[in-house]
Order: sequence, then structure tokens, then C-alpha cells
Amino acid sequence: MGERRQRTRWLVWGGAAGTAILAFALYRRTLHPGVGPYLDSVEYQIATLVLGVSHPPGYPLYTWLGHLFVTLLPWRNPAFRLNLSSAVYSAVTVALEFGIAYRLTRRVLLALFGALSLAVAVRFWYQATYAELYPLNGTFIAATTLALVLWMQTRRARWYVLSAALYALSFGVNAPNIVLLPMWLWAVVATDRRMLTRPRTLGYTGLIVLGAAAQYLYVPLRAFQHPPFCNYCPQDWRGVLDFLMGREWWGIAFGVAPRYWLQRWADSGYQLMLQFWPVGVLLGGIGLWTLLRERPRLGLLFLLGWAGEWFFVVTYNVVDWADFMHPIY
Repeated sequence: MGERRQRTRWLVWGGAAGTAILAFALYRRTLHPGVGPYLDSVEYQIATLVLGVSHPPGYPLYTWLGHLFVTLLPWRNPAFRLNLSSAVYSAVTVALEFGIAYRLTRRVLLALFGALSLAVAVRFWYQATYAELYPLNGTFIAATTLALVLWMQTRRARWYVLSAALYALSFGVNAPNIVLLPMWLWAVVATDRRMLTRPRTLGYTGLIVLGAAAQYLYVPLRAFQHPPFCNYCPQDWRGVLDFLMGREWWGIAFGVAPRYWLQRWADSGYQLMLQFWPVGVLLGGIGLWTLLRERPRLGLLFLLGWAGEWFFVVTYNVVDWADFMHPIY
């Protein structure tokens, strides 16, 4: 029994590593070679190079990790290196997706199918080839989800702590991750609600949240020093609050009028089919239904996460709204 368990463990780790390597090779082969291709990409490439501040709310964690890539890697130009970071993040996300699928099915082949389906999804693949927030945000969401699944399946406190840390840190990459709070809370309440009432655990959780929030002190520290690059740079502490709250985007986030939600929902469903074809979406629906029926606590976890992200996309009033479907994939 011990040898069989060890063999399965190696098979699982090998499958996760293999899918990541295959995905990275694909993304590296098709990587954007330099600056761009979009204005946001140019902004991120400049901000990470000079350790500046990007547009609100600033994305400090993305900037720091990107700066590591730009500084430490010896290959080619800095813009290429940041583009390469997206390929790395996306490959890690594919490996994490393999882990999630395996924990749900206990089938290596099904996990391979799920991970590779994500790896070659058109928009996911494309966003892995240039500098953007989506790949790193996807990594944090996938890692948080895997930690929550492990927490719900094993009830080991370390997975709770890891899920809290990953989720809190993810706000340094993408503030709209607040829509995933119901998913995270459900996992905790459905598994052991005492984690939110026990003073010691509550204290640890509070420290994790405060520690993650402290990364945003970077914004005023850099802005008040007049860095060489700062987009919508705040000039005083009141400006910092507006910057962190994303005042520039008020009326855009959750800004689509309710009468257009049904049309946007249909358009986003079409976008989903472009990534996985109708048969892939059908298989995903069957999988979610099966999970809700046989393991409702885990099924509701995914349903809440999916619904939160989809509601944000349906109500986000920008031209490139479809790009924000990345976590849904």
C-alpha cells in the first residue's frame, strides 16, 4: 500500500510538472518579443523597471515580482523579461489547475485533460505571452482555490492559513478579487466556523490581512518621493486614499446598467465557448453539476467563486471587458 501511494504521489507531481513545462514551452515559443502590445503593458513594463507606481490602485506585488524578473534574468531586453514572467505565472497556474482537478477527481488523466484544456484556451494562452496582471492574478486565484480544497478535504489548519495568506496577498495584484470573499468565507464556515471565532486563530487571520495590506504603503512612499514614473500619482494623503480606492474607476466597476446584464451574460458565454468549444463548456457544466450533487460543499465553493467573477465581468463597463474573464477559465 505504501509503495502504491508513493507511486501515485510521484505520478501526480510528475503530471503537474509536465503540464507546466509543456505550457511554458508553448508560451515561450509564442512570447511577445518586446515593448507592448498594449498601453497597459507598456505602463507595467516601465513601472516594474523603475519600481514606479502603476495606475490605481498601484498593484505593488505585481510590480515587485516583475522587478525581480527584470533585474535578475540575464536574457534580452527588460520588456521581454516581464513578458516572460507572464509565461511563468501562466505555466504555474496550469500546474495548480492540475492539482485542483486531481484533488476533485483522483484521476491523473482527467487532471491532465483539465489542465491542458486550460493551457491551450485561446485567451488564456494569449495573455501568457505579454506583460499583464491576469496571469499572476490567475496564479493566486488557483493557488487560493487549491488551498481551500485541501482545507475542506483534510481540515488541517495549515491549509486555512495558506489560503488566507494567498487570498490577502492577491489584492496586491488585483483589487477586484474582493468578489471572491463569499467563496473564501464559505469554505471556512462549511469546514470549521470556529476559525473565525476562536480568538487565537482570528488574531492570526487579522495579522495576515494587515501584513498583506501593508504592501500598499509602497504607493505613498514612492509617490511622495516623486519617482520617475507614477500614473495618476497622488500628491497628498487624501489623494492616496482616492488612489487606493480606485476613484478613477468609480462608475466603471459594476457600472453596466442592469438592463444590459443579460446581453453581457450571453456575450460572456460566447467568449467561454471560444476558449473551450461548446463541448468543453458542456463537460464543465456536467462536472460542476456532479460536484454539487455528490459533494455539495465543494460544489458550492466553485459555484460562488465562478458567480462572483462572472458578476464582476458582466457589470464591468469597459471595452476590453472580456479580458477580465481570465479567472473564470
